[in-house]
Amino acid sequence: MIPLNAYSNKAVLVVGYGTTGIATAAALHKSGANVFIWDDDHSKKADAQKKAFQIFDENTCDLNELEAIIWSPGIPHTYPSPHPLAKKVLSSGHVLRCDIDLLAETQADAFFIGITGTNGKSTTTALTQHILKSAKRTTEVGGNFGIAALDLKPLKNGAYYILELSSYQLELCPKLSCNIAVLLNITPDHLERHNGIKGYINSKKRLLQNQTNSALKVIVNNDTHTNQIINKYRKEKKNIIEVSCNKDLEDGIVISDGFLIDRKWNTNEIIDLKNYACLPGQHNWLNAGAAYAITKSIGVSSKIISSAFSTFSGLNHRQELIGKSRKVTFINDSKATNANATLYAMNCYNNIYWIAGGIPKDDGIEPLKPLLHRVAHAFLIGQSTSRFAKTLEQENVKFSICKNLYEATVQAGRQAEKDELPEPVVLLSPASASFDEFKDFEERGNHFRQIIINNWPEVAQ
Repeated sequence: MIPLNAYSNKAVLVVGYGTTGIATAAALHKSGANVFIWDDDHSKKADAQKKAFQIFDENTCDLNELEAIIWSPGIPHTYPSPHPLAKKVLSSGHVLRCDIDLLAETQADAFFIGITGTNGKSTTTALTQHILKSAKRTTEVGGNFGIAALDLKPLKNGAYYILELSSYQLELCPKLSCNIAVLLNITPDHLERHNGIKGYINSKKRLLQNQTNSALKVIVNNDTHTNQIINKYRKEKKNIIEVSCNKDLEDGIVISDGFLIDRKWNTNEIIDLKNYACLPGQHNWLNAGAAYAITKSIGVSSKIISSAFSTFSGLNHRQELIGKSRKVTFINDSKATNANATLYAMNCYNNIYWIAGGIPKDDGIEPLKPLLHRVAHAFLIGQSTSRFAKTLEQENVKFSICKNLYEATVQAGRQAEKDELPEPVVLLSPASASFDEFKDFEERGNHFRQIIINNWPEVAQ
């Protein structure tokens, strides 16, 4: 747990008593702060009271007496409509912050690596930690990945915080200044929360803008938005390492046909990323390129990095190989909550028996049209069914409408066995959020895994 001694004997309001709010309140309380809690959920307020926390009452509590307000990133404070408490707090002159900002404020001696992007954040974060652990470096991982930031261990000079950072979190981190800031990609997502693509891009750019002049920026040049950001910072002569699969860079990390080519440190080191089963596809090769740039820049050898690639086991729900039953391979990509994330998975396979659906994003599955010829049959679930079906009809893709994930998975597996196409893949890559049927993408992916094990027991052997 992170000590927050600067807040001893001071009043702090924690808004949102979920995972991060609970950790924040506990850390503040242990440090001697006078903690107030607010949550719209009455049961969570009751839980807070059982732990002797005071419940914030806007009618009797004076906002001017609060030292800080720690805001849960999941609670809207601007768009699509601000929480009523946010209006009052902001009009009082307070700055909204989240738990990660407290971590940055109190652990100034540690080295901070911040990783953001629409897709690939978790894989890059986990891979970076895996490399640094292989190099015997002391690390803690948190943020949007792993445990809550204030449940991490305190670190001293020479140790590394590796933080996965969402757009929601970055809006609430005015004091976070990373030693290395990593931007992987930007494609449309969470647009309602940021009032459109411009607001979403600006939230991602905060990670770069908050750095000191000499701090390092690792940016993957794989879309129009990141390319524009790179060009801006190059003109300003900022400290940048560019990673690209589209440009033959003279200075940077090049990904070409699955090979990582180091042209930053003048070694022309070449690593064949196709050798690593847990890093499939171009998107993962770019993630590996970013992790290489991060760790190489802080003194890890290419030999250690390459060896760590070979022992990286991947992450659950991100193109996770569940197993194989006779000829059918089952892949869990439940983390793919938007079409661009699903596009990465589709690029890796042919003869796909695709399970898709849930709560769709604004662009539906339109970005997948160039790859839908790889789909042998689609199995649709959730609120997006009619919308996805319309797109599939336009592209002449066979599909079935299913009641739920169980029905879709069983039908997909049996159809793959029946059709006898070469190397068929049953792919759960929903291109949608999970909240219409599941608590989150993890619950959805775990359910998928269990359905497969129950119906194809040999997969678990």
